[in-house]
Amino acid sequence: MDIGNDRAMRLGTKTEQLYKWYDENAPKFKDAVTVEQPFIKLTPEEQYRLNRFKLWFLEDGNAVFLQGKRILEFGCGHGRLAIEVRGYESYLGVDVCAELVRIGEERLKRAGLVDRAHLVTSDCLAFEGPEEYFDVVCSLGMFAFVEDVEASLRKMCAHLKPGGILFANFYHASPLYDVIRRLRWRLAERRGGIPKQLFGEAEIRSFFAAVGLADMPILMIEYPPLDTLYAHRGWPWVLKLRNQMARRPWLNIFATDFVAIANKPR
Repeated sequence: MDIGNDRAMRLGTKTEQLYKWYDENAPKFKDAVTVEQPFIKLTPEEQYRLNRFKLWFLEDGNAVFLQGKRILEFGCGHGRLAIEVRGYESYLGVDVCAELVRIGEERLKRAGLVDRAHLVTSDCLAFEGPEEYFDVVCSLGMFAFVEDVEASLRKMCAHLKPGGILFANFYHASPLYDVIRRLRWRLAERRGGIPKQLFGEAEIRSFFAAVGLADMPILMIEYPPLDTLYAHRGWPWVLKLRNQMARRPWLNIFATDFVAIANKPR
């Protein structure tokens, strides 16, 4: 696959802005455990706690089980999921940024995971991998920037075996935070940041249904400022509070990020 030609075809689009931004900023993530730029100044211990906070549904939420599974992740960055979650049979991460992939491959080597985990450089829609092969296909962070959500989900489904699990996270459209968050994003864009997008729960259910996915729970995973509070302090009650809030749909208006999980029918 010719990534250079693929980039040229998308010149001037939001996707091209994404390519450019990550190409320029990838070195900043070299010593970061997390991919999220606002948090890369945290200590390694604080970054570890931040990952525990954000990935709770893979460990304590009993929503997705990755042990013994073949995993495909789009928008993998520098391989955070491959390193933070263990026990899978194999992991393949796909990302548009060659430098992040290079950094991720180095991290996998240091972690002793190169026998089961690997990263490749590709656009989601251009990726050429085995179809209906993976037990789990996922994305953590990609859909904030995707131009064609339905096409990307359909592509992910093509690589997911019948009976497999697809999960992805989305920035949650919340009336409590939308105005100030959109303002912050616009200001960031003027300084060269990447345009981001918000999604409602009903909107995502519609996208998932359109590509044939079923049984989709939505789990809220982030309630400001609990994520940064837990990262800095590590207080157990912060995690317990977030988990209790996530079990009460009427508190969803306080959430800024959610994960949608679905099955591919057999």
